[in-house]
Formats: sequence, C-alpha cells, structure tokens
Amino acid sequence: MRNILFIGRKGCNACEYQRETVIEPLRQKYPDNVSVHYNWDAAIARVNAAKTITRIPLTVVECNGVEEFRYDSALTFEELEGIVNSNASTLTIDEVIG
Repeated sequence: MRNILFIGRKGCNACEYQRETVIEPLRQKYPDNVSVHYNWDAAIARVNAAKTITRIPLTVVECNGVEEFRYDSALTFEELEGIVNSNASTLTIDEVIG
C-alpha cells in the first residue's frame, strides 16, 4: 500500500475543502496510510527538501518511504483510494488521472 501526505494551511479555502471532502474520509478508511500536515513538521521538511513546495494544497504519494509523485490540484476520493490500494511497482500521476 502507498501512503498519502496531504499538505495544506489552515485558512486556505482550497485546503480546507479538499481536506474535509476527500482527505478526512480517506484517512478514516485508511488511517495508517493517510496523513494531514498543516504545520511545519518532519514530513513537510522531507518533502520540501526533495523539491521545494510552491503550491498548496499538495498531495504527495509515497511508496516504501520514497516519493513517487506530487499533485497540487484536487484528486477525488476514488483516485486517492486507487492509489492507496495500487499494487503496481511504480505509479505515475498520468496513470492515476489518465
């Protein structure tokens, strides 16, 4: 299974909407695979060190602790659930959103 890191900011309407409508329901279903980060922490620092975060909300997909891709637009619950459950050895955003 893959992990989803959601990075946003309190007070950001797009961040709040994505978190409430997509990320929180996904996190309730997959609590070990989905995390939300609104304050600077080790996960955000790691993502930022790999490539500077320039836009939020940001969804980062990791497999075995390695970032596969990031997406700064809204993905649906179904797309993210497919990512979490994907057994593909590698996955790209093009494969997710076609």
